[in-house]
Amino acid sequence: MRRQHILLVTKQSTRDRLGQDDMQRLVSAGVADPQRLEAAHRQHQEAVDQVRSAIGAALVTEAWVGHITPDHLKNIDLVICVGGDGTVFGVQRWIAETPLISVNSDPERSVGHFTRLRANQVAATLEAWRAGHSQEQALPRLAARILDQAGRGPLLMDTHPILNDCLFTNHNPAEMSRYVIDTGEDQELHYSSGVWVATAAGSTAAIASAGFGTTYDPAEAALLFHVREPFSNSPLHLNSGSQCPPQGLSLTAAIPGMQISIDGAHSAHALPPGAQVQFRAHPTALRLILPG
Repeated sequence: MRRQHILLVTKQSTRDRLGQDDMQRLVSAGVADPQRLEAAHRQHQEAVDQVRSAIGAALVTEAWVGHITPDHLKNIDLVICVGGDGTVFGVQRWIAETPLISVNSDPERSVGHFTRLRANQVAATLEAWRAGHSQEQALPRLAARILDQAGRGPLLMDTHPILNDCLFTNHNPAEMSRYVIDTGEDQELHYSSGVWVATAAGSTAAIASAGFGTTYDPAEAALLFHVREPFSNSPLHLNSGSQCPPQGLSLTAAIPGMQISIDGAHSAHALPPGAQVQFRAHPTALRLILPG
């Protein structure tokens, strides 16, 4: 019988990510508290050590979230990530159907919208998983495909899965975005600050701050969109919308300099003029294991 293989993915604490010079400048400017950063670093390290202890003698591979590649997921039965939402975003883009235990390493300071466990819950949850009794929450994701020449040209790329949201905008945040939005039933030429496209799980995040007024059950299959700061002398029909389940949405870059950013800064892609981004349901949901 093959041993079960676990991939343990961790983040670097903010203290470790900041170089000494940057740290000193932030502290001198009064915008960083070294004691708070040190406390958060210790809390994260203690959580990682506790998870390592819970894994025990199992076959395990460890990696930093920023170093993950598809090869890390080969022959993996379970992924455990320790950090916050950014860690989940960083690892989920490589996961197809492998279940994920997401651990919030600093629950007092981190919201952890996509984390489901604390470090002290991992041992019991692993025991339930090994016994085949673990419970899961499936989070539907979106997929984005980039094609040239307004969708009539060759495929440029398929992006990573979108768990939370995607921002379609100009690479210069002060410059206007010009694009054609198409829902399959209607289309418009827009001038705006860009478009948020989100999953149901992302309905409480940036798209909500931008003015999208409805929240959804994270387990619902949905494609949500909301235009940021539209500019028009006449009423627009495609300012905001939802598809449950996703039917498809395309955004075509009508000027140079457009780009998409997926799940924050975890995946960004420049768009040639005329390139079209086609959003649709991703074929697999993210399988989050719940506390055992």
